Amino acid sequence: MKRGDVAGPSGIEEMQQRLDYVLRPNKPIDSEALLAGRADQLQDLTTAIRMPGAHALVYGDRGVGKTSLAATAQSLHPGRAISVRINCAPDTSWSSLWGSIAAEISSDYLSSPHADQLSDAQIGAYTQAVDGLDRVTNVAQVVAPLRLLGFESPSLIVIDEFDKIEDEDVKESIANLIKALSDKAIPSTLVVVGVAHNADELFFEHESIKRSLKQVRMPRLSPEELTDVIAVAERELKIRCAADVRDRITLLSRGLPFYTHLVAWYCFEGAILERRSSIGSDDLREAQRRASRGLQEDLGKRVDQSVHSSYPGNKYWDVCVAAACAPTDRSGFFQMRDLRPVLEARTDRSYANFAFKKHLDEFCSERGPLMEAEQRGRGSTVYRFLDPLMAPYILIRESASAPLSPAIYEQLTVPGL
Repeated sequence: MKRGDVAGPSGIEEMQQRLDYVLRPNKPIDSEALLAGRADQLQDLTTAIRMPGAHALVYGDRGVGKTSLAATAQSLHPGRAISVRINCAPDTSWSSLWGSIAAEISSDYLSSPHADQLSDAQIGAYTQAVDGLDRVTNVAQVVAPLRLLGFESPSLIVIDEFDKIEDEDVKESIANLIKALSDKAIPSTLVVVGVAHNADELFFEHESIKRSLKQVRMPRLSPEELTDVIAVAERELKIRCAADVRDRITLLSRGLPFYTHLVAWYCFEGAILERRSSIGSDDLREAQRRASRGLQEDLGKRVDQSVHSSYPGNKYWDVCVAAACAPTDRSGFFQMRDLRPVLEARTDRSYANFAFKKHLDEFCSERGPLMEAEQRGRGSTVYRFLDPLMAPYILIRESASAPLSPAIYEQLTVPGL
C-alpha cells in the first residue's frame, strides 16, 4: 500500500477533521454537496417549504438519512429567517414540545451573535413569540406565536423523531395545527420527520391535512448512489478506496447511508493514521470489526439473545444471515423461499422452501421479537426485521469474522426499490 503525504501529527489532525466533515455516521449531513442520492427528495422538501400554506412529512426507515435531508433543507433556508430543529422523545407532551422549540429559538437567535443581525422589530416579535410558546396548552395558542416568527421571512420548524411520541393526542394536535396554519396562511412551515413506511403510520389517515401536507418518502439508496458517498471522501481526502472494498461496503449497507458512512469512516481513519493513500481488504475487515463492536450493546445483544441455543448444529444464526441477505419489498418484508440461495451457499446443502419456518416464527415470538410476520393471501406469510438497522449489522458482523462468499454477495439486493 502506498504511503500518503501526511507529514506529521498536524497533518493527521487536519485529515481527521476533513474526514469528520465528509463522513458523518453519528451526525446529520447539512450540506447539499455531501447529500448523496437525494436530489429529488431535497427538491420536493425545499419546494414544500417555499410553497405558501404547505407543510411536509419526511418518512422512511431508520438509517436512511431523514434528519440529514431536513438539516440540508434548513441550510438552504434564508439566513435571516427562523429555522430550528428539535428531537422528540417518548414522553414529549404538547407543552414540552413547544417549550423546547421556544428554547431553541431563544438560544439560536435571541441569545447568540445572530441577534446583532436582527432588527429591533424582529427581536421584539421573536421575544413575544418565545414567551407565548412557553405557555401553550392547546393548538389555538400556538398559531399567534408562529405568526410572529414569520414576521419578516417565513419560519421553518423541524420536528424530528416524531414517531417516538407515545401520546397520540400530541400527534393529533400537530395534524390539527398543520390544518390551522394552512387555512390561516400563517408564514411558518412545519416539517415532521419520523420512522414509518407510510404517512398513515404517523398521522392515522388524517384526511384533513392531506391537501397541505407534502409527503417526502425516503427510499433506500442503490449501491451506485452509496458509492457517491465514498467518492466524495476519496476526493476530499485524496485516499483511494479499492473497487472491491467500495462495492462490499455499499452492498453490505443494504441501502442505508448510515452504514456506508460508518464503515467507510473506519476505513479512511485507518489509512489516515497509518499515513497511507489507499484502502484495501485488510482495512475493510478491521473497519467491520470496529463497526460491529460499536453496535454490540444495542443490535448485538438483541441478535445474540435471539440466536442463542444449547443445541449443537442449530441454524438460528444461519437463518439470520440468510434473512439479512433476502430481497425485500418496499416495506421490508421478505419471503421464506428467498432464504434458500444463501442457506444453500453457506451449508452446501439443499433445502425446501419451508425448512426454516420454525426458526422465523420463533424470531417473531419467544426468540425476540427480532422479526415480525404478516399474512398475505391464503397460506402466505412474509417476514421482516423489526429494526431496519439489524440486517446490515448482521452482515457486517458476519463478514468481520470471515469473508462472505461471492455467491452471498450476488444475493444482496437493495430493499424497497
